[in-house]
Amino acid sequence: MKELKTMTVGELKKLLNEFPDNVKVAFKYPSHDHWHTELVGKIDNADFVEINYTDYHQCFQIVAEEYEGELEEILVLK
Repeated sequence: MKELKTMTVGELKKLLNEFPDNVKVAFKYPSHDHWHTELVGKIDNADFVEINYTDYHQCFQIVAEEYEGELEEILVLK
């Protein structure tokens, strides 16, 4: 299985400790438009999900319920 490059909860806590508690947090993602615009989305929650690598998208995806291949469980901000 390919390995997803992640950070641990501890590393995230250490990074976030550098900022005041009232700083807003979001995540960025690509729009896939002609100009390669980077969009910003909100984070509402965190949950454990199962992921697998998809050759079609050339990245990791959250697994559909019917998938029965090799899986990895990670914490995902959403």
